[in-house]
Amino acid sequence: MSFPLFLRGMLIALTAFAITTYIVTQSAWTTFLSTLACAVIIQTGYFATILIMVLWPSRGGESDGEVPEGEKTAASMKHGKPVGSPDQVSGVTRSSQL
Repeated sequence: MSFPLFLRGMLIALTAFAITTYIVTQSAWTTFLSTLACAVIIQTGYFATILIMVLWPSRGGESDGEVPEGEKTAASMKHGKPVGSPDQVSGVTRSSQL
């Protein structure tokens, strides 16, 4: 999740939380402190999530060094074609013009 998207969602959630807290408590001071505590909890969760994503990357099929299907990289290219790609697909005729 991008930071601007997170920030927008957090501000909307904190605004809803502050309005609800004020309606329930009728105290601006309690609303301010509760909303501040809620903001700290949300920020801590976001930071922990980003930290986990950075420290423990996904352990999917890409970790063994294989390039995903359809991925073209400079190392996997040979004369403009991906290594291992068929020269001709069955049932498809190719023109001789390039």
